[in-house]
Amino acid sequence: MMKRYSTAAALITLALAAPGLTRAAPAQPRNLDFYWIDVEGGASTLIVSPSGESMLFDTGYEVGDRDAKRIYAAAQQAGLKQIDYVVISHWHADHVGGLAALAKMIPIGRFFDHGDAVQPEDRQRLEGYKTVAGGKRTIVKPGDNIPLKGVQVQVVASDEKLIANPVNGGGPNALCANAPQMGPAGPENQRMVGLMLSYGKFKYLSLADLDWQKEMELSCPVNKLGRFGGARISRRHQAASGDHEQRTAKGPGPNRRPLQAAQCPRRADRGL
Repeated sequence: MMKRYSTAAALITLALAAPGLTRAAPAQPRNLDFYWIDVEGGASTLIVSPSGESMLFDTGYEVGDRDAKRIYAAAQQAGLKQIDYVVISHWHADHVGGLAALAKMIPIGRFFDHGDAVQPEDRQRLEGYKTVAGGKRTIVKPGDNIPLKGVQVQVVASDEKLIANPVNGGGPNALCANAPQMGPAGPENQRMVGLMLSYGKFKYLSLADLDWQKEMELSCPVNKLGRFGGARISRRHQAASGDHEQRTAKGPGPNRRPLQAAQCPRRADRGL
């Protein structure tokens, strides 16, 4: 949770100041906060940087504005008056459905997505998104960055393309020889926007519903994503009960570690 100085601590600081001088209490460092929002099978994660800027990755279902209301409740708990950046991974109903209602509840700064490639059954959702985003839309490609202040957020996958060169210490993967293979899933699950977030030594990878074949391309024969210190967190580890669940990576300093982060298999390390 976010920390604040108490009134008593502030009074002690003033009492210890030299006569005739007043010293402001040092600013309390903020945390990197994650809110996993229960959208009942879809996906939505709200990230609040130590700078105070925020990024929402996906918006869940439409379903009577249920998921938009849950995201808005998480944003209120985080003390947000706007969401600075919204990233939509793809045009399936469980990832973009809540956006239109959410945009009526809280201001949104900028929008990021994989582009206009779409299946016929998803066309209406793409057009609805474009109406909401208007001139604040950016189509991303691998290697781009989402400008979340205080945290590096790199696009590692978008529109069926992947980052070209290894990052985060990646390189040849000796575990690929016996790794199982699978064919492609539906086109939209290959177009996914995937993100890698770096905050000091803490690394967070979110590939949303990127299919097995594309994940293998990120892992084999070269592990393009590197090794992850602390925890590797999957978007599929969401709050199963209640409306949302918060996780925090503590600051300050470069060696933050996640608290109670959900553990999941390290696909890039295992060649899976």
